[in-house]
Amino acid sequence: MKKLIYVLEKTERYLIIFAYITMTIIIFIQVINRNLLHLSVGWFEELARYSMITVIMFSAEVCFRTNDHMRLQIFIEKLPITAKIGVERFNSILIIVFSVVISVGAFQLVKTVAQSSQRTPGLHIPMAIPYFAILIPFIIIAVEEIWRIFTINKNTDEGGTK
Repeated sequence: MKKLIYVLEKTERYLIIFAYITMTIIIFIQVINRNLLHLSVGWFEELARYSMITVIMFSAEVCFRTNDHMRLQIFIEKLPITAKIGVERFNSILIIVFSVVISVGAFQLVKTVAQSSQRTPGLHIPMAIPYFAILIPFIIIAVEEIWRIFTINKNTDEGGTK
């Protein structure tokens, strides 16, 4: 199981790196095309947009997994251990609820768009594909937070919340 998780995390990080590099190169080429060649290629903008969405959504998921998301840790650290565990669990429950709500909405959106056979205007790919960049990270965030609820006691007792 740990090997599978390791492979999935590596794959996710490579996806983020690939999407970021793609976005950077495409935007650079688009700037050259517009300013020097006076050309505009529509699918370049679309690919850069979808790459940026992929980077943002999957990077947010990585932040939740590594517990590097923005929060008021200074107040949590001053609490007694039992209160700290309670606050951490409550925080995880809120994140799970939010992630599940977004996942359900994203799933319905992907399903609706897939049934309509709608395609992106520039790349001409099924519109459901870019929407998966919303669905998949929020499912992973929910699973990670469920796992965190069961490990909060152990991690907090060892002197940290990570």
